[in-house]
Amino acid sequence: MVQFKSPFRNLPYQQRGYLTLASGFLLHFILGTFYMWGSISTYIASYLQHDGQDISKEVVGAVFPFTFLAINIGTPLGPALAKKIGFRLFLQICCTLLGLIVIISSFFIAKFYLFVFLYGFCFGLLTGLMYMVPFVSGYLYFPKKKGLVSGIITGGFGFGACVFIWVMYGLINPNNEKATFPINGQKYFSQDVCDRLPNAIRILGIIQIIGISLSNLLHERPQPEEIIEHEKLECEMSHQQVHHSESNSPPLGSAGININMHTDQLHIDQHHSHDNHDHHGINDDHHHDEHPINKDSMKSDHPSSQNPENGATIIKPSSSSGQMSEQQLQVTKYDGEEYFEFQSLKDGLKTPFIYLSVLLNLIYVAYGAMTVSNYKLYGEDLGYQDNFLSAAGTAGSVFNGISRMFWGSLMEKFKVKQIIFANLTLQIIVSITYQYAAQIQGLFILYVILGYFVYGGWYSVMPTLITRIYGKKIGTTIFGVTYIGYTLASFTQFFLVALVQQAIGWGKMFFVFTGIQGLAVILTCVIKFKAIPPQAKYQAQQRQQVK
Repeated sequence: MVQFKSPFRNLPYQQRGYLTLASGFLLHFILGTFYMWGSISTYIASYLQHDGQDISKEVVGAVFPFTFLAINIGTPLGPALAKKIGFRLFLQICCTLLGLIVIISSFFIAKFYLFVFLYGFCFGLLTGLMYMVPFVSGYLYFPKKKGLVSGIITGGFGFGACVFIWVMYGLINPNNEKATFPINGQKYFSQDVCDRLPNAIRILGIIQIIGISLSNLLHERPQPEEIIEHEKLECEMSHQQVHHSESNSPPLGSAGININMHTDQLHIDQHHSHDNHDHHGINDDHHHDEHPINKDSMKSDHPSSQNPENGATIIKPSSSSGQMSEQQLQVTKYDGEEYFEFQSLKDGLKTPFIYLSVLLNLIYVAYGAMTVSNYKLYGEDLGYQDNFLSAAGTAGSVFNGISRMFWGSLMEKFKVKQIIFANLTLQIIVSITYQYAAQIQGLFILYVILGYFVYGGWYSVMPTLITRIYGKKIGTTIFGVTYIGYTLASFTQFFLVALVQQAIGWGKMFFVFTGIQGLAVILTCVIKFKAIPPQAKYQAQQRQQVK
Protein backbone atom coordinates (compact mmCIF):
# COMPACT_ATOMS: atom_id res chain seq x y z
CA MET A 1 0.00 0.00 0.00
CA VAL A 2 1.38 3.40 -1.03
CA GLN A 3 1.26 6.21 1.55
CA PHE A 4 2.08 9.91 1.42
CA LYS A 5 2.81 11.91 4.55
CA SER A 6 0.46 14.75 5.29
CA PRO A 7 1.52 18.11 6.77
CA PHE A 8 -1.27 17.58 9.32
CA ARG A 9 0.05 14.20 10.50
CA ASN A 10 1.31 15.59 13.83
CA LEU A 11 -1.85 17.44 14.84
CA PRO A 12 -3.80 16.12 17.84
CA TYR A 13 -6.16 13.22 17.18
CA GLN A 14 -9.39 15.21 17.54
CA GLN A 15 -8.19 18.07 15.31
CA ARG A 16 -7.30 15.60 12.58
CA GLY A 17 -10.80 14.17 12.93
CA TYR A 18 -12.32 17.60 12.27
CA LEU A 19 -9.98 18.16 9.33
CA THR A 20 -10.98 14.80 7.86
CA LEU A 21 -14.65 15.76 8.17
CA ALA A 22 -13.85 19.03 6.37
CA SER A 23 -12.03 17.00 3.72
CA GLY A 24 -15.08 14.77 3.23
CA PHE A 25 -17.36 17.80 2.99
CA LEU A 26 -15.13 19.42 0.35
CA LEU A 27 -14.82 16.20 -1.65
CA HIS A 28 -18.60 15.81 -1.76
CA PHE A 29 -18.97 19.50 -2.49
CA ILE A 30 -17.06 18.96 -5.74
CA LEU A 31 -18.75 15.64 -6.51
CA GLY A 32 -22.08 17.41 -6.01
CA THR A 33 -21.65 18.97 -9.47
CA PHE A 34 -23.45 15.76 -10.46
CA TYR A 35 -26.70 17.54 -9.58
CA MET A 36 -26.07 20.26 -12.16
CA TRP A 37 -27.33 18.00 -14.93
CA GLY A 38 -30.90 19.20 -14.43
CA SER A 39 -29.68 22.78 -14.87
CA ILE A 40 -27.37 22.37 -17.88
CA SER A 41 -29.36 19.71 -19.76
CA THR A 42 -31.38 22.37 -21.60
CA TYR A 43 -28.15 24.02 -22.78
CA ILE A 44 -26.87 20.65 -24.03
CA ALA A 45 -30.15 19.94 -25.83
CA SER A 46 -30.01 23.39 -27.45
CA TYR A 47 -26.41 22.76 -28.55
CA LEU A 48 -27.43 19.49 -30.21
CA GLN A 49 -30.47 21.02 -31.91
CA HIS A 50 -28.37 23.81 -33.42
CA ASP A 51 -25.97 21.12 -34.63
CA GLY A 52 -28.83 19.59 -36.58
CA GLN A 53 -29.43 16.60 -34.29
CA ASP A 54 -32.98 15.71 -33.35
CA ILE A 55 -32.26 15.03 -29.66
CA SER A 56 -34.88 16.54 -27.38
CA LYS A 57 -34.66 17.82 -23.81
CA GLU A 58 -36.34 14.65 -22.58
CA VAL A 59 -33.68 12.43 -24.17
CA VAL A 60 -30.88 14.54 -22.70
CA GLY A 61 -32.58 14.29 -19.31
CA ALA A 62 -32.24 10.50 -19.51
CA VAL A 63 -28.50 10.85 -18.85
CA PHE A 64 -29.17 11.64 -15.18
CA PRO A 65 -30.36 8.12 -14.18
CA PHE A 66 -27.55 6.51 -16.18
CA THR A 67 -25.05 8.61 -14.24
CA PHE A 68 -26.76 7.39 -11.08
CA LEU A 69 -26.26 3.83 -12.29
CA ALA A 70 -22.54 4.46 -12.79
CA ILE A 71 -22.29 5.90 -9.27
CA ASN A 72 -23.98 2.77 -7.98
CA ILE A 73 -21.40 0.56 -9.71
CA GLY A 74 -18.49 2.47 -8.17
CA THR A 75 -19.81 2.98 -4.65
CA PRO A 76 -19.23 -0.50 -3.15
CA LEU A 77 -15.82 -0.81 -4.83
CA GLY A 78 -14.25 2.42 -3.57
CA PRO A 79 -13.22 1.53 0.02
CA ALA A 80 -11.70 -1.84 -1.01
CA LEU A 81 -9.68 -0.28 -3.85
CA ALA A 82 -8.57 2.58 -1.59
CA LYS A 83 -7.27 0.05 0.92
CA LYS A 84 -5.16 -1.70 -1.70
CA ILE A 85 -3.79 1.42 -3.37
CA GLY A 86 -3.60 3.77 -0.39
CA PHE A 87 -6.38 6.18 0.44
CA ARG A 88 -4.67 9.44 -0.47
CA LEU A 89 -3.14 8.11 -3.70
CA PHE A 90 -6.47 6.53 -4.65
CA LEU A 91 -8.33 9.81 -4.21
CA GLN A 92 -5.72 11.76 -6.17
CA ILE A 93 -5.85 9.33 -9.10
CA CYS A 94 -9.65 9.41 -9.16
CA CYS A 95 -9.90 13.19 -8.92
CA THR A 96 -7.37 13.75 -11.69
CA LEU A 97 -9.14 11.29 -13.96
CA LEU A 98 -12.51 12.84 -13.15
CA GLY A 99 -11.39 16.37 -14.08
CA LEU A 100 -9.61 15.21 -17.22
CA ILE A 101 -12.65 13.23 -18.39
CA VAL A 102 -14.91 16.26 -17.90
CA ILE A 103 -12.46 18.41 -19.90
CA ILE A 104 -12.18 15.80 -22.67
CA SER A 105 -15.97 15.42 -22.84
CA SER A 106 -16.31 19.12 -23.73
CA PHE A 107 -14.78 18.38 -27.15
CA PHE A 108 -17.41 15.72 -27.93
CA ILE A 109 -20.74 17.36 -27.10
CA ALA A 110 -21.84 17.06 -30.73
CA LYS A 111 -21.09 13.31 -30.55
CA PHE A 112 -23.82 12.96 -27.97
CA TYR A 113 -23.48 9.30 -27.02
CA LEU A 114 -19.71 9.57 -26.60
CA PHE A 115 -20.32 12.68 -24.50
CA VAL A 116 -22.82 10.72 -22.38
CA PHE A 117 -20.26 7.94 -21.89
CA LEU A 118 -17.60 10.40 -20.74
CA TYR A 119 -19.56 13.03 -18.80
CA GLY A 120 -22.31 10.65 -17.74
CA PHE A 121 -20.97 7.15 -17.15
CA CYS A 122 -17.24 7.74 -16.49
CA PHE A 123 -17.92 10.78 -14.31
CA GLY A 124 -20.52 8.78 -12.36
CA LEU A 125 -18.23 5.77 -11.93
CA LEU A 126 -15.38 7.90 -10.53
CA THR A 127 -17.82 9.75 -8.29
CA GLY A 128 -19.04 6.41 -6.92
CA LEU A 129 -15.50 5.18 -6.31
CA MET A 130 -14.75 8.23 -4.14
CA TYR A 131 -18.18 8.55 -2.55
CA MET A 132 -17.81 6.27 0.51
CA VAL A 133 -14.12 6.89 1.27
CA PRO A 134 -14.66 9.92 3.56
CA PHE A 135 -17.38 8.03 5.47
CA VAL A 136 -14.88 5.27 6.21
CA SER A 137 -12.43 7.73 7.78
CA GLY A 138 -15.06 9.88 9.49
CA TYR A 139 -16.63 6.89 11.26
CA LEU A 140 -13.18 5.99 12.63
CA TYR A 141 -12.82 9.33 14.38
CA PHE A 142 -16.44 9.61 15.52
CA PRO A 143 -17.81 6.05 15.91
CA LYS A 144 -20.72 7.15 18.13
CA LYS A 145 -21.80 10.03 15.88
CA LYS A 146 -22.33 8.30 12.56
CA GLY A 147 -25.50 10.26 11.82
CA LEU A 148 -23.74 13.58 12.25
CA VAL A 149 -20.73 12.41 10.22
CA SER A 150 -23.02 11.24 7.40
CA GLY A 151 -24.91 14.52 7.48
CA ILE A 152 -21.82 16.74 7.31
CA ILE A 153 -20.14 14.78 4.52
CA THR A 154 -23.21 14.34 2.32
CA GLY A 155 -24.12 17.96 3.05
CA GLY A 156 -21.26 18.87 0.75
CA PHE A 157 -22.84 16.79 -2.01
CA GLY A 158 -25.98 18.87 -1.69
CA PHE A 159 -24.28 22.26 -1.37
CA GLY A 160 -21.97 21.74 -4.36
CA ALA A 161 -24.57 22.32 -7.03
CA CYS A 162 -25.76 25.59 -5.46
CA VAL A 163 -22.41 27.21 -6.24
CA PHE A 164 -21.65 25.54 -9.55
CA ILE A 165 -25.11 26.23 -10.97
CA TRP A 166 -24.19 29.92 -10.91
CA VAL A 167 -20.67 29.32 -12.16
CA MET A 168 -22.07 27.53 -15.21
CA TYR A 169 -24.91 30.01 -15.61
CA GLY A 170 -22.47 32.94 -15.57
CA LEU A 171 -20.20 31.26 -18.11
CA ILE A 172 -22.94 30.02 -20.47
CA ASN A 173 -25.79 32.53 -20.21
CA PRO A 174 -24.41 35.78 -18.71
CA ASN A 175 -27.12 37.89 -20.39
CA ASN A 176 -30.00 35.84 -18.95
CA GLU A 177 -31.44 34.95 -22.34
CA LYS A 178 -34.65 32.93 -22.38
CA ALA A 179 -35.09 29.74 -24.38
CA THR A 180 -37.05 31.35 -27.23
CA PHE A 181 -35.49 29.79 -30.35
CA PRO A 182 -38.17 27.49 -31.91
CA ILE A 183 -37.00 24.10 -33.23
CA ASN A 184 -39.34 21.17 -33.89
CA GLY A 185 -42.11 22.67 -31.81
CA GLN A 186 -39.97 23.30 -28.73
CA LYS A 187 -38.05 26.36 -27.55
CA TYR A 188 -34.26 26.27 -27.18
CA PHE A 189 -31.45 28.70 -26.39
CA SER A 190 -29.72 30.75 -29.08
CA GLN A 191 -26.53 29.79 -30.88
CA ASP A 192 -24.55 32.37 -28.87
CA VAL A 193 -25.49 30.67 -25.61
CA CYS A 194 -24.65 27.23 -27.00
CA ASP A 195 -21.22 28.33 -28.22
CA ARG A 196 -20.18 29.10 -24.63
CA LEU A 197 -21.04 25.60 -23.35
CA PRO A 198 -17.80 23.70 -24.21
CA ASN A 199 -15.50 26.24 -22.58
CA ALA A 200 -17.66 26.30 -19.44
CA ILE A 201 -17.35 22.52 -19.10
CA ARG A 202 -13.55 22.76 -19.43
CA ILE A 203 -13.37 25.33 -16.65
CA LEU A 204 -15.54 23.04 -14.51
CA GLY A 205 -13.07 20.17 -15.01
CA ILE A 206 -10.14 22.33 -13.89
CA ILE A 207 -12.03 23.43 -10.76
CA GLN A 208 -12.83 19.81 -9.94
CA ILE A 209 -9.18 18.75 -10.06
CA ILE A 210 -8.09 21.64 -7.83
CA GLY A 211 -10.94 21.20 -5.34
CA ILE A 212 -10.57 17.45 -4.81
CA SER A 213 -6.77 17.78 -4.58
CA LEU A 214 -7.23 20.25 -1.72
CA SER A 215 -9.69 17.86 -0.08
CA ASN A 216 -7.17 15.06 -0.43
CA LEU A 217 -4.54 17.14 1.35
CA LEU A 218 -6.82 17.46 4.39
CA HIS A 219 -7.78 13.77 4.47
CA GLU A 220 -5.90 12.09 7.31
CA ARG A 221 -6.79 8.61 8.50
CA PRO A 222 -5.91 7.61 12.09
CA GLN A 223 -3.38 4.87 12.74
CA PRO A 224 -4.52 1.57 14.36
CA GLU A 225 -2.66 2.23 17.58
CA GLU A 226 -4.28 5.68 17.84
CA ILE A 227 -7.75 4.16 17.51
CA ILE A 228 -6.98 1.62 20.24
CA GLU A 229 -5.57 4.28 22.56
CA HIS A 230 -8.49 6.65 21.95
CA GLU A 231 -11.02 3.89 22.59
CA LYS A 232 -9.27 2.85 25.79
CA LEU A 233 -9.43 6.42 27.06
CA GLU A 234 -13.14 6.55 26.27
CA CYS A 235 -13.66 3.22 28.01
CA GLU A 236 -11.84 4.45 31.13
CA MET A 237 -13.89 7.65 31.20
CA SER A 238 -17.10 5.68 30.71
CA HIS A 239 -16.10 3.25 33.46
CA GLN A 240 -15.45 6.09 35.89
CA GLN A 241 -18.84 7.65 35.15
CA VAL A 242 -20.79 4.40 35.40
CA HIS A 243 -18.84 3.11 38.43
CA HIS A 244 -20.60 5.53 40.78
CA SER A 245 -24.09 4.72 39.49
CA GLU A 246 -23.50 0.96 39.45
CA SER A 247 -21.45 0.51 42.60
CA ASN A 248 -24.07 -1.93 43.95
CA SER A 249 -24.34 -4.00 40.74
CA PRO A 250 -23.63 -7.77 41.00
CA PRO A 251 -20.08 -8.79 40.08
CA LEU A 252 -19.37 -9.65 36.49
CA GLY A 253 -19.03 -13.32 37.27
CA SER A 254 -22.72 -13.54 38.24
CA ALA A 255 -23.65 -12.97 34.63
CA GLY A 256 -21.91 -16.23 33.76
CA ILE A 257 -18.84 -14.50 32.28
CA ASN A 258 -15.46 -14.77 33.92
CA ILE A 259 -12.93 -12.48 32.36
CA ASN A 260 -9.75 -10.74 33.38
CA MET A 261 -10.18 -7.23 32.05
CA HIS A 262 -6.64 -6.34 31.06
CA THR A 263 -5.61 -9.75 29.72
CA ASP A 264 -8.74 -10.45 27.70
CA GLN A 265 -9.00 -6.94 26.32
CA LEU A 266 -5.54 -7.37 24.83
CA HIS A 267 -6.54 -10.79 23.51
CA ILE A 268 -9.65 -9.38 21.89
CA ASP A 269 -7.72 -6.55 20.24
CA GLN A 270 -5.21 -8.99 18.80
CA HIS A 271 -7.96 -11.32 17.59
CA HIS A 272 -9.76 -8.49 15.84
CA SER A 273 -6.58 -7.16 14.30
CA HIS A 274 -5.90 -10.58 12.83
CA ASP A 275 -9.49 -11.00 11.65
CA ASN A 276 -9.62 -7.73 9.82
CA HIS A 277 -6.98 -8.74 7.30
CA ASP A 278 -9.69 -10.80 5.66
CA HIS A 279 -12.54 -8.29 5.52
CA HIS A 280 -13.21 -4.95 3.88
CA GLY A 281 -15.13 -2.33 5.78
CA ILE A 282 -15.08 0.96 7.54
CA ASN A 283 -11.72 0.45 9.16
CA ASP A 284 -10.15 -1.78 6.56
CA ASP A 285 -7.12 0.44 6.00
CA HIS A 286 -5.82 -0.28 9.48
CA HIS A 287 -7.09 -3.80 10.21
CA HIS A 288 -8.78 -2.78 13.44
CA ASP A 289 -12.54 -2.79 13.32
CA GLU A 290 -13.83 -3.56 16.77
CA HIS A 291 -13.96 -1.40 19.86
CA PRO A 292 -12.01 -2.79 22.82
CA ILE A 293 -14.40 -4.47 25.22
CA ASN A 294 -14.90 -2.77 28.55
CA LYS A 295 -16.35 -4.05 31.77
CA ASP A 296 -19.36 -1.78 31.67
CA SER A 297 -20.46 -2.92 28.26
CA MET A 298 -20.14 -6.53 29.46
CA LYS A 299 -22.43 -5.71 32.37
CA SER A 300 -25.20 -4.67 30.08
CA ASP A 301 -26.14 -8.32 29.56
CA HIS A 302 -26.97 -8.70 33.19
CA PRO A 303 -30.62 -8.10 34.00
CA SER A 304 -29.87 -5.77 36.86
CA SER A 305 -27.57 -3.46 34.94
CA GLN A 306 -28.63 -0.30 33.18
CA ASN A 307 -28.91 -0.07 29.40
CA PRO A 308 -25.68 1.17 27.81
CA GLU A 309 -25.57 4.35 25.79
CA ASN A 310 -26.06 4.36 22.03
CA GLY A 311 -23.05 2.87 20.29
CA ALA A 312 -21.95 0.80 23.30
CA THR A 313 -20.44 -2.57 22.42
CA ILE A 314 -21.67 -5.80 23.96
CA ILE A 315 -20.13 -9.25 23.55
CA LYS A 316 -22.63 -12.08 23.51
CA PRO A 317 -21.20 -15.44 24.63
CA SER A 318 -21.49 -18.11 21.98
CA SER A 319 -22.27 -20.87 24.47
CA SER A 320 -23.63 -21.28 27.95
CA SER A 321 -20.11 -21.42 29.36
CA GLY A 322 -19.58 -17.85 28.21
CA GLN A 323 -16.02 -18.44 27.04
CA MET A 324 -14.56 -16.46 24.18
CA SER A 325 -14.46 -18.25 20.82
CA GLU A 326 -14.20 -17.73 17.09
CA GLN A 327 -18.02 -17.64 16.95
CA GLN A 328 -18.26 -14.82 19.49
CA LEU A 329 -20.98 -12.35 18.50
CA GLN A 330 -20.57 -8.63 18.94
CA VAL A 331 -23.67 -6.48 19.36
CA THR A 332 -24.10 -2.70 19.39
CA LYS A 333 -27.10 -1.03 21.02
CA TYR A 334 -29.03 1.92 19.57
CA ASP A 335 -32.39 3.17 20.88
CA GLY A 336 -32.88 -0.03 22.86
CA GLU A 337 -32.29 -2.22 19.78
CA GLU A 338 -29.38 -4.64 19.50
CA TYR A 339 -27.57 -4.79 16.14
CA PHE A 340 -25.09 -7.52 15.25
CA GLU A 341 -21.60 -6.86 13.92
CA PHE A 342 -21.50 -8.73 10.60
CA GLN A 343 -18.13 -10.24 9.75
CA SER A 344 -18.36 -10.56 5.96
CA LEU A 345 -20.22 -9.27 2.94
CA LYS A 346 -21.29 -12.85 2.23
CA ASP A 347 -23.16 -12.97 5.54
CA GLY A 348 -24.80 -9.63 4.80
CA LEU A 349 -26.00 -10.77 1.39
CA LYS A 350 -27.81 -13.69 3.03
CA THR A 351 -30.15 -11.40 4.97
CA PRO A 352 -33.56 -10.33 3.61
CA PHE A 353 -33.20 -6.75 4.82
CA ILE A 354 -30.48 -5.86 2.31
CA TYR A 355 -32.95 -6.48 -0.53
CA LEU A 356 -35.83 -4.80 1.27
CA SER A 357 -33.60 -1.75 1.79
CA VAL A 358 -33.09 -1.48 -1.98
CA LEU A 359 -36.87 -1.23 -2.36
CA LEU A 360 -37.10 1.26 0.52
CA ASN A 361 -34.39 3.44 -1.02
CA LEU A 362 -36.33 3.45 -4.29
CA ILE A 363 -39.66 4.56 -2.86
CA TYR A 364 -38.17 6.95 -0.29
CA VAL A 365 -36.16 8.84 -2.91
CA ALA A 366 -38.46 8.72 -5.97
CA TYR A 367 -40.26 12.04 -5.37
CA GLY A 368 -37.08 13.96 -4.55
CA ALA A 369 -35.33 12.51 -7.60
CA MET A 370 -38.22 13.71 -9.76
CA THR A 371 -37.94 17.24 -8.31
CA VAL A 372 -34.17 17.43 -8.76
CA SER A 373 -34.35 16.18 -12.34
CA ASN A 374 -37.40 18.08 -13.59
CA TYR A 375 -37.96 21.31 -11.68
CA LYS A 376 -36.45 23.30 -14.54
CA LEU A 377 -38.55 21.60 -17.23
CA TYR A 378 -41.68 22.14 -15.14
CA GLY A 379 -40.70 25.77 -14.55
CA GLU A 380 -40.14 26.36 -18.27
CA ASP A 381 -43.61 24.94 -18.95
CA LEU A 382 -44.96 27.49 -16.49
CA GLY A 383 -43.10 30.28 -18.34
CA TYR A 384 -40.51 31.17 -15.69
CA GLN A 385 -37.24 32.82 -16.79
CA ASP A 386 -33.87 31.08 -16.81
CA ASN A 387 -32.31 33.19 -14.03
CA PHE A 388 -35.37 32.58 -11.83
CA LEU A 389 -35.08 28.82 -12.36
CA SER A 390 -31.34 28.98 -11.64
CA ALA A 391 -32.18 30.79 -8.40
CA ALA A 392 -34.72 28.08 -7.56
CA GLY A 393 -32.11 25.39 -8.24
CA THR A 394 -29.57 27.24 -6.09
CA ALA A 395 -32.00 27.53 -3.18
CA GLY A 396 -32.86 23.86 -3.55
CA SER A 397 -29.19 22.86 -3.57
CA VAL A 398 -28.53 24.89 -0.41
CA PHE A 399 -31.32 23.04 1.39
CA ASN A 400 -30.17 19.77 -0.11
CA GLY A 401 -26.97 20.30 1.86
CA ILE A 402 -28.67 21.64 4.99
CA SER A 403 -31.16 18.78 4.99
CA ARG A 404 -28.43 16.13 5.06
CA MET A 405 -26.95 17.69 8.19
CA PHE A 406 -30.40 18.20 9.71
CA TRP A 407 -31.74 14.69 9.13
CA GLY A 408 -28.36 13.16 10.00
CA SER A 409 -28.29 14.95 13.37
CA LEU A 410 -31.78 13.59 14.16
CA MET A 411 -30.39 10.05 13.98
CA GLU A 412 -28.68 10.66 17.32
CA LYS A 413 -31.87 11.96 18.97
CA PHE A 414 -34.92 10.07 17.66
CA LYS A 415 -35.86 6.56 16.65
CA VAL A 416 -35.21 5.96 12.97
CA LYS A 417 -38.84 5.16 12.10
CA GLN A 418 -39.95 8.46 13.64
CA ILE A 419 -37.52 10.27 11.34
CA ILE A 420 -38.69 8.31 8.30
CA PHE A 421 -42.37 9.01 9.01
CA ALA A 422 -41.64 12.72 9.44
CA ASN A 423 -39.91 12.86 6.06
CA LEU A 424 -42.64 10.90 4.28
CA THR A 425 -45.40 13.02 5.82
CA LEU A 426 -43.74 16.17 4.51
CA GLN A 427 -43.32 14.54 1.09
CA ILE A 428 -47.02 13.67 0.89
CA ILE A 429 -48.12 17.19 1.82
CA VAL A 430 -45.79 18.73 -0.78
CA SER A 431 -46.68 16.34 -3.62
CA ILE A 432 -50.44 16.81 -3.11
CA THR A 433 -50.27 20.62 -3.17
CA TYR A 434 -47.35 21.20 -5.61
CA GLN A 435 -49.39 21.84 -8.76
CA TYR A 436 -51.38 24.59 -7.04
CA ALA A 437 -48.47 26.27 -5.27
CA ALA A 438 -46.26 26.25 -8.38
CA GLN A 439 -48.43 28.87 -10.07
CA ILE A 440 -46.94 31.50 -7.73
CA GLN A 441 -43.23 32.27 -8.16
CA GLY A 442 -42.41 32.47 -4.47
CA LEU A 443 -44.20 29.23 -3.69
CA PHE A 444 -42.58 27.54 -6.69
CA ILE A 445 -39.15 28.21 -5.15
CA LEU A 446 -40.41 27.07 -1.74
CA TYR A 447 -41.65 23.77 -3.16
CA VAL A 448 -38.39 23.18 -5.02
CA ILE A 449 -36.61 23.77 -1.70
CA LEU A 450 -38.91 21.30 0.07
CA GLY A 451 -38.37 18.73 -2.68
CA TYR A 452 -34.61 18.98 -2.21
CA PHE A 453 -35.01 19.03 1.58
CA VAL A 454 -36.84 15.70 1.81
CA TYR A 455 -34.61 14.22 -0.91
CA GLY A 456 -31.30 15.05 0.75
CA GLY A 457 -32.31 13.53 4.07
CA TRP A 458 -32.19 9.97 2.78
CA TYR A 459 -28.49 10.33 1.93
CA SER A 460 -27.62 10.73 5.61
CA VAL A 461 -30.39 8.63 7.19
CA MET A 462 -29.91 5.46 5.13
CA PRO A 463 -26.09 5.08 5.29
CA THR A 464 -26.29 5.62 9.06
CA LEU A 465 -29.09 3.07 9.41
CA ILE A 466 -27.38 0.47 7.21
CA THR A 467 -24.11 0.87 9.12
CA ARG A 468 -25.97 0.37 12.40
CA ILE A 469 -27.73 -2.75 11.16
CA TYR A 470 -24.69 -4.44 9.60
CA GLY A 471 -21.91 -2.99 11.75
CA LYS A 472 -18.69 -1.09 11.24
CA LYS A 473 -16.85 -3.80 9.35
CA ILE A 474 -19.11 -4.15 6.29
CA GLY A 475 -21.72 -1.41 6.82
CA THR A 476 -20.39 0.98 4.18
CA THR A 477 -19.97 -1.83 1.67
CA ILE A 478 -23.55 -2.98 2.26
CA PHE A 479 -24.79 0.57 1.78
CA GLY A 480 -22.91 0.65 -1.52
CA VAL A 481 -24.94 -2.40 -2.57
CA THR A 482 -28.27 -0.90 -1.44
CA TYR A 483 -27.41 2.34 -3.28
CA ILE A 484 -28.91 0.66 -6.34
CA GLY A 485 -32.28 1.68 -4.88
CA TYR A 486 -31.40 5.34 -5.54
CA THR A 487 -30.48 4.42 -9.10
CA LEU A 488 -33.77 2.62 -9.60
CA ALA A 489 -35.59 5.66 -8.18
CA SER A 490 -33.92 7.86 -10.77
CA PHE A 491 -34.93 5.52 -13.61
CA THR A 492 -38.45 5.22 -12.20
CA GLN A 493 -39.03 8.96 -12.13
CA PHE A 494 -37.52 9.31 -15.61
CA PHE A 495 -39.87 6.78 -17.20
CA LEU A 496 -42.88 8.11 -15.29
CA VAL A 497 -42.16 11.66 -16.46
CA ALA A 498 -41.28 10.64 -20.02
CA LEU A 499 -44.25 8.33 -20.55
CA VAL A 500 -46.98 9.07 -18.02
CA GLN A 501 -46.59 12.83 -17.58
CA GLN A 502 -47.16 13.54 -21.27
CA ALA A 503 -50.43 11.63 -21.10
CA ILE A 504 -51.89 12.96 -17.82
CA GLY A 505 -50.02 16.25 -17.25
CA TRP A 506 -47.87 17.49 -14.37
CA GLY A 507 -50.77 17.91 -11.93
CA LYS A 508 -51.88 14.27 -11.91
CA MET A 509 -48.25 13.23 -12.19
CA PHE A 510 -47.62 14.48 -8.66
CA PHE A 511 -50.49 12.31 -7.39
CA VAL A 512 -48.71 9.24 -8.80
CA PHE A 513 -45.78 10.04 -6.53
CA THR A 514 -48.18 10.54 -3.62
CA GLY A 515 -49.23 6.93 -4.16
CA ILE A 516 -45.59 5.82 -4.04
CA GLN A 517 -45.15 7.72 -0.77
CA GLY A 518 -48.23 6.01 0.67
CA LEU A 519 -46.68 2.64 -0.18
CA ALA A 520 -43.50 3.76 1.58
CA VAL A 521 -45.46 4.51 4.76
CA ILE A 522 -47.09 1.07 4.73
CA LEU A 523 -43.81 -0.80 4.16
CA THR A 524 -42.05 1.21 6.86
CA CYS A 525 -44.75 0.15 9.32
CA VAL A 526 -44.46 -3.58 8.58
CA ILE A 527 -40.73 -4.04 7.91
CA LYS A 528 -38.46 -4.69 10.89
CA PHE A 529 -35.22 -2.76 10.50
CA LYS A 530 -32.89 -5.51 11.61
CA ALA A 531 -30.63 -8.20 10.17
CA ILE A 532 -29.37 -11.35 11.87
CA PRO A 533 -26.12 -13.02 10.75
CA PRO A 534 -26.17 -16.75 9.94
CA GLN A 535 -24.02 -17.66 12.96
CA ALA A 536 -26.54 -15.99 15.30
CA LYS A 537 -29.39 -17.98 13.75
CA TYR A 538 -27.33 -21.16 14.04
CA GLN A 539 -26.58 -20.54 17.71
CA ALA A 540 -30.25 -19.80 18.40
CA GLN A 541 -31.17 -23.13 16.80
CA GLN A 542 -28.58 -24.91 18.94
CA ARG A 543 -30.01 -23.38 22.11
CA GLN A 544 -33.51 -24.48 21.08
CA GLN A 545 -32.26 -28.03 20.53
CA VAL A 546 -30.61 -28.06 23.97
CA LYS A 547 -33.89 -26.97 25.56
